[in-house]
Amino acid sequence: MLWIYIVFLFSSLCFSVNAQVITGNPSLPDPNGAVEITFYADRGTAGLRGFNGDVYAHTGVITSKSTGPTDWRYVKTNWGQNTPETKLTKITTDRWRLTIPNIRAYYNVPQSEEILQLTFVFRSANSTQEGKDVGAKDIYLPILRPGAVPYFKMPTLSVVNLEQDESIQIEGRVQVNGTALKSFQLFLGDSLLKDVGTDTVIQYQFIGRNIGSSTLKLQSIDTLNITKTATLSVVTVAKTKEQPLPPNIKEGLNFINDSTVVLCLFAPYHISLVISMTIKSCRNINSIA
Repeated sequence: MLWIYIVFLFSSLCFSVNAQVITGNPSLPDPNGAVEITFYADRGTAGLRGFNGDVYAHTGVITSKSTGPTDWRYVKTNWGQNTPETKLTKITTDRWRLTIPNIRAYYNVPQSEEILQLTFVFRSANSTQEGKDVGAKDIYLPILRPGAVPYFKMPTLSVVNLEQDESIQIEGRVQVNGTALKSFQLFLGDSLLKDVGTDTVIQYQFIGRNIGSSTLKLQSIDTLNITKTATLSVVTVAKTKEQPLPPNIKEGLNFINDSTVVLCLFAPYHISLVISMTIKSCRNINSIA
């Protein structure tokens, strides 16, 4: 039988919530108003970290007529096209600013179409370097919508990883526009965690008790009994076991004998890794540890 032992070497292991790649001022802008976007080049994929050349935004919107989160509409320019309107201003190292005087006019979106999100990918002038969200995903900024719209102020990513029994600070908010708030609640699945009534801020210390995936849900109800929700996925993994590295083991694959392989990885700032492998000429794998 073939046994495969996988050894993970974690140096300076720690966990931190992934910081958002952009911020908006205001954080939830009016679709008919202005917004100032700050791009943090050292976050997300960090493809523009330390970059000193010109940076441009490839940007569009997700609207009520979009078929999904990748269906950008009213894109400002073709990829690689450099225009003054899409050029960012450098604030300091790894901090860039894009000012949009009027969102609807900037993207030329008709009043009949509701703007849900602004979408971004940032790139160098020659398009050889780009900055995206974690996992090479597009970057999104939500837009103020009519009603009582809940959103997660902290954390800002849609998926967060925790070790078992690790805690994370949750801050949920609701933006009320053209109505009044009736209730604001936080759920874990279908279980109520906190009800703040008509307060517009929820603070909650969440602890990852159970290994696996779970969903945190903010739910707001306005005085017209219209319900809106926002969700956050939390993936909880088993605690890392810290053990001394066996003698004579180096980073990479270590072939001990015909039946034992040790894979040693140096992966600081990670709490979990997924390894994909193809094993040929093997009749049976009895254990992967």
